[in-house]
Amino acid sequence: MGTAAAGHGPTQAGSVDGASRGALPPPPCPLGLAISTQELAMSPDSGDLQTVHLARLRDALRSAAVAPFVGGDLPEAVTGVPSRAELARWMAEQRGLPTGLSLAQVTRRLSTQGSRFDFTALLRQRLDTADKAPQRFHRLLAGLIAAYRLRTVVLTAYDTLLEAALREAGVGFNRVVTTADVGFLRPDRPTLVYLYGLAERPETLVVTEDDHYALHRDRDKEGVLDEVRQAFSRNLVLFLGYDLADPDFRLLWHDTLGRMGRMAVGALATAPGLPAEEARLWAERQVTVLDLEPTALLALLAEAPAARDHRPAAAEPGDAGQDETASEAERLRLRRQLDVQRRKLALLEEQRSYYTAATAPVTLLLEIQDTQREIERLEEELDRLDLP
Repeated sequence: MGTAAAGHGPTQAGSVDGASRGALPPPPCPLGLAISTQELAMSPDSGDLQTVHLARLRDALRSAAVAPFVGGDLPEAVTGVPSRAELARWMAEQRGLPTGLSLAQVTRRLSTQGSRFDFTALLRQRLDTADKAPQRFHRLLAGLIAAYRLRTVVLTAYDTLLEAALREAGVGFNRVVTTADVGFLRPDRPTLVYLYGLAERPETLVVTEDDHYALHRDRDKEGVLDEVRQAFSRNLVLFLGYDLADPDFRLLWHDTLGRMGRMAVGALATAPGLPAEEARLWAERQVTVLDLEPTALLALLAEAPAARDHRPAAAEPGDAGQDETASEAERLRLRRQLDVQRRKLALLEEQRSYYTAATAPVTLLLEIQDTQREIERLEEELDRLDLP
């Protein structure tokens, strides 16, 4: 991955330095578990199951097979810029419209009352980041991108504070806002794909309901949509900063992402406090809901080292006490991993029980086989440690 000193600008276009559960059908992908975090919270094993979700996410990270999908629904107190709901409320108050409308609804009404320039000027005013620094959320995400060499980040937020955090970390990146940017991507850098455009480039903005409906027909966005489609087909998608109950996210999901085809390995989404019924509906759509704040999740992931295997340092030869301590630490590590894999297998076997032998998805069967092999490997390692 390329690096650059903070403050470097674009070196070329696109590249920058710097119902009851039993009544529901099961999701079609192993990672889209048909179990909501609200259901997990009612179980005495909820903490263990949450650990399984996080372990799976970490496994995907170690393979650089995660695509963060960053929305604009986090409050200003978290990101330093107003959320879509905060923007909608402020713009409605400025122009005497009813509050409680989504941003797409407010801007559509404003565009029918006058020119598009009116609401884009308001957006640029409120989203100006010239004197703003990246927040903890952005810095944690930038650290994750750098540590795991993630290839693609899709954003529907309109600001560039993640770019600022990457520059702070000395990480170069590609920027894709229109199709023209795609031809200049450097493969050694992460790519930031601005699906809804940028406030600083008002001609690229996707804001109104009409903008959302026309997105897939916009030739200037064809390359952008291709980048998003590739990210969906190759990675576990991690939704951060989205209000899954917001009408604008439903627009995104049904009219844009619905055209991308099936996600290869499903998705996770941070949505603390989401009602259980809503979480079940998203599970049907291959999205497992985590009852965690986005910044809290990123902080948890930041605690995990990026390396694939972390064994205790070997003791000096001849020191029997250190040898025994290291062996016990290794046993503890293996037992913990074995416990996680056995719980994972139990979840997968539960999913398989929804199907017949003829209808079980191949991806699910392969995941079960891989997990069984991993359990066997861990058991063999433990057996070797117990040999005299």
